[in-house]
Amino acid sequence: VVGVDLSGTSLEKAQGLAERAGASIEYVQSDVYAAPEALGGRTFDLVYTGIGAICWLPSIERWAQTVGRLLRPGGRLFIRDMHPVLGSALAMRVAEDHPDRAQQPWITGPGSVAVALELPYFEQPEGVVWDEEVSYAGEDVVVQPRSVEWNHGIGEIVMAVLRAGLELTLLEEHDSAPWEALPGVMVEDEHGEWRLRDRPERLPATLTLAAVKPV
Repeated sequence: VVGVDLSGTSLEKAQGLAERAGASIEYVQSDVYAAPEALGGRTFDLVYTGIGAICWLPSIERWAQTVGRLLRPGGRLFIRDMHPVLGSALAMRVAEDHPDRAQQPWITGPGSVAVALELPYFEQPEGVVWDEEVSYAGEDVVVQPRSVEWNHGIGEIVMAVLRAGLELTLLEEHDSAPWEALPGVMVEDEHGEWRLRDRPERLPATLTLAAVKPV
């Protein structure tokens, strides 16, 4: 098992967890796009990309090509990550009534908080810049509070995987995410998954994709 991450601090934490668990894991510090070279050209049976990974990558195409290089024939890709619809959403208070609410009373009314698509859905050359005093990892003040995120549409993700020579075996959308992505409008279930408090069927929060490299 080999783990790759850009952050040396994250890898130190991961190494400590692995040692406490008695797991033998090799950790390599590298830019994701440079992983094939950093790993010496080795190939693997499985490439796993976890929650909150691809939003830091400016090119989903380069990510998929990298995955293709890391897999040996018959090897599998598995990813669960934020759905691009959630990536484009913000929770905002509604100022005006919608004319269709007379027919569809479940439409969010004035004064209430609604989910609005305000951020890019499709991959853009320039990412969305955030300046925040704390990170999602905890409450400690961060030294460099600026981060840049990129969203990638479903079609962009799927086609990038196919163009990398992989065969799609699974694509599912889920109405929940393992973090409170939209504070104030989501509730947590007994499994630690968060979904919209009202009408969760409105929002695809995460996606799961699996693919295989042909033999």
